Amino acid sequence: MVDESASSFSALFGEDFPMSLLHEDICRHSSEDGDRSHAEEECTDFFANNNEDSASQGYCEWDCTSSKIEDRMDSFVDETEGGTLATSLSAHSHPPPPFAPGDHVYQWCRVAGIPAFHHHAIVVQVYWDTSDCVWMLHVSDFSNISLYDATAASVGRRQQNGSGSTSFTSGSNPFLRNKKPGSWRSYASLASQWQKVIYNATFWQQVSNLSAGTCTCIDCDPPVVVQARVQFLQLNSAPLLASKPYHWLYNNCEAAAVWCKTGKWCTLQALHFLTTAVAGQAQSTAFLAGTAAATQVTVIAPAPGIWGSWFGVTTTTQLPLLVSQPYFIPVLVAYGLITVGVPTIMIHNAKKEWHNITMSLNDIFWSDYALQRPEVFVEYIKLYYNQEERGHIKTVTRTPRKTEAKNKEKKTKTESIKTAAFWRRRNNKGGLPGGSQKGISLVLYVLLVLQLSLSVVGEVWILESCRYTSRASTKAHFGVTFFPRGGATSSKSDTSYQLLAKFLEGKFPMETDSPVSQVDMANALVTLSLSQQTFKSFDGVAHEAYQRTHTTDDIGDTSVSGRAQRSASRLASVAEAFHACELIEAVQSPFLLSNEVLAQKDVVLNMTASEDSNSKNFILNSTVTLAGRTMPILVLYEPSYNGGAGLDHSTMISLTSSQAPQYDSSVKGRLLIVLGDPYNGDWLDTLRILDEKPQLIRLSSGLVTNEVASVQPSLYQTAGQLLTLLEPHLRYYNSSAIHFVGHSLAGGVASLAATMLDGSIGMPKLSTKDKGKKRRKRSLKAIIEQSDGEFSSLPDNASGNTTQLHEVEANSLEALSGLGRGRSSALSLGSPPCLSSNVLAAFCTSFIYGDDIVSRTTQDSINKLVGRIEEKVHGGFITKNLGWVTDTFSLAVSSLQSHGHGSEGEEEKLSIPGRAYLLRPRRLANVCSIHEVGNLKKGGREALREALLWQLHDVLLSKSMWKHHDLESYIQGLQKVQLRSVLEQDSLEQLE
Repeated sequence: MVDESASSFSALFGEDFPMSLLHEDICRHSSEDGDRSHAEEECTDFFANNNEDSASQGYCEWDCTSSKIEDRMDSFVDETEGGTLATSLSAHSHPPPPFAPGDHVYQWCRVAGIPAFHHHAIVVQVYWDTSDCVWMLHVSDFSNISLYDATAASVGRRQQNGSGSTSFTSGSNPFLRNKKPGSWRSYASLASQWQKVIYNATFWQQVSNLSAGTCTCIDCDPPVVVQARVQFLQLNSAPLLASKPYHWLYNNCEAAAVWCKTGKWCTLQALHFLTTAVAGQAQSTAFLAGTAAATQVTVIAPAPGIWGSWFGVTTTTQLPLLVSQPYFIPVLVAYGLITVGVPTIMIHNAKKEWHNITMSLNDIFWSDYALQRPEVFVEYIKLYYNQEERGHIKTVTRTPRKTEAKNKEKKTKTESIKTAAFWRRRNNKGGLPGGSQKGISLVLYVLLVLQLSLSVVGEVWILESCRYTSRASTKAHFGVTFFPRGGATSSKSDTSYQLLAKFLEGKFPMETDSPVSQVDMANALVTLSLSQQTFKSFDGVAHEAYQRTHTTDDIGDTSVSGRAQRSASRLASVAEAFHACELIEAVQSPFLLSNEVLAQKDVVLNMTASEDSNSKNFILNSTVTLAGRTMPILVLYEPSYNGGAGLDHSTMISLTSSQAPQYDSSVKGRLLIVLGDPYNGDWLDTLRILDEKPQLIRLSSGLVTNEVASVQPSLYQTAGQLLTLLEPHLRYYNSSAIHFVGHSLAGGVASLAATMLDGSIGMPKLSTKDKGKKRRKRSLKAIIEQSDGEFSSLPDNASGNTTQLHEVEANSLEALSGLGRGRSSALSLGSPPCLSSNVLAAFCTSFIYGDDIVSRTTQDSINKLVGRIEEKVHGGFITKNLGWVTDTFSLAVSSLQSHGHGSEGEEEKLSIPGRAYLLRPRRLANVCSIHEVGNLKKGGREALREALLWQLHDVLLSKSMWKHHDLESYIQGLQKVQLRSVLEQDSLEQLE
């Protein structure tokens, strides 16, 4: 019997079959008889017949029979090769599954026995199970179900049903009950239960594959990178993935698997379902609307003429359904908004959530974990820099036009032949029915392909950033630059909103149950900006329509009243603004201080970063601080100036008057006080200063006794310091025009200083008044003593004898507030609201450019913005997704209410001082329109546009809100200003 069995094995497996090793294994696992001698004898005969060496027979412990030889074949161990021979033989008869480490696989999960959804995982290892002789996969996945056994390698606990999905026997379930936060798992499973997800699929593969989440057009990363991401999640899943609950759309197993393969956190199943739903519901809505519009109904109507109106004769007529039943129109609109809008909103929210998770995971992966594994970067760079193989660079070869035309014609003919052959095959196979139903079937086929195409396009739209998301993180942390196809780059950063969110983060308490993160605030700001962009669009459309329908008014004589005078006044203000920009640039960048700027001017005081050696800096070791920072100051005296002062201050004042200008003969020269912003470019500290509560002060002049006004406290205190520092110079040039110039916060200080010097508001209270008076007297005395021999530069009425100058100290000094009444003026660029509108500082001129955030920021506007963010973040489903609609409505209502209240409560609200001009960039002709706003324009059309369309009382959210505050933006805006009139030659001669 042994000989027959051995012969059968030799015939089956060949002469090279290691019978000795088979003999040893048989002897160790023989029958239960225990007859050792008989077993040895049988084994000796067995090996003798097979020409085996007796030394290798081993020690037979149990009885060997031919039946046991066949029974032990499946578990025979090849000890010399270190493996399992029977296993290899059985594995050879069962080919390995088409999986490799790093593959994205899925399996069907059943609900009540019905396949309902996919479960996704990443393959870690493919191996042959020696105990059950099956191919196994060691997979890792993300789930909210924890493993009972961490290894889960025992296949005996699992049973495979007929459909190929996995079920578990009762009493040995390796899973516990669901838990809300997800975790990263690793376990073994039957390879036959899994299927592979196709990446880099073609368009037709996606259309033909009806199972969502099993086919995508996006490229996948190398297996080394995929396995590194799996290990990264295995080690860091608790702090990274368990922070947010497991969610079917945002945070699930498929999203984790897709991130491991592509670096993009996304759910393909949900994306396919939502995009298909949007396309299908859009078709349904369009079909219902078209059906309702085409359907004719019979209605009874009065007969025409006298028969119907007098005698009540009726007739029947055919009307469209929407005409006879108009209530169907809002029903169709509501149906379309709900069926199409809800999945669209869900896609939008999912895209934002996926983007946030993607960026956070990629930043940590590339900056921390990947740096410890250089091979990850090597594989990644090798993949994406092999551009010819990957198709990122298209090689362009120039061919003659004739050859190119022939190739194009040949390609067209080939495509036509293929198309005709395709339809012939389809008709022969009966794929498309013929006859009268052929057209209907073709339409249905086209609609089906269109719907699937829209879903594929939606998936491509969401996942297209997968190619560059990981590469952006690699560039940031490894210094590797990747270029997209064609060399084009795009930037969609919301840095403006992130910077504002960083400032507003302190407005939201973190100890609450639902704290608002900086990312949530930035996303809310992006959504809230849509409502304000709506008003900007209305204003832009209205302006463009007006410009296209109205010709430019040509004003030859600018010495008339009305529109011409206003245009000339704006022209003069723009010219002054250009001069102010030159002076501000000289203060902020002292190296730009050129002789052209200082032409016909004397430097009285230079407290910039670089002091001029020729300046008359009489007061040393004295500074003016704004919230702890030193403010640069430049004081110039212009003796040749013979223009107006105060309200009449302008270099082009002749344009605004119908008669020749009558200047005050006592005004000689002009004192230019140029202020620099110490917080230039420091946006966060600038907003912190403007977020202070307004300070109430009492007015000494006005129609109402003890009337109060509001000022910005920090700017108000700095303006008081400035006037105290400059008091000796102000008294020295007590007959000259005094003009303040500043940008940003310095512009607010300049306006308040001019207002105090004019006497409209009082000086800030000093803690030691007597010391202040003595200090002023000593300063004035120092000027008199140090100015011997320099009185030639003084005005005529100030060039008295020395005795009169020394007597000034003995006489009572005029109060500093009101010292420059009728002689003070200010021009500011990008000035913040710093004075209540009940103080009419008409001698102050301010310019606001575009969406400048500083010119709209007060504590009140910031609090309103915080309220809008809270409503957006903590609102319900409708508020979160349709909040921009309600926000637009609430903004419109609040703006109209503010406009309707007029001057009610104006003493507690800060505004831009004096006359303000708004420069609005326009798309048409690439110009800027100029509009007069501010507290001098109370009521009227401009005031309504200021409150509603231009949002001057609210923080205008846009990506340009910080850029428009730069001085360079103001210079460019002034260069593009489009005025209503064009000056004639005689007007230009009048200027000369």
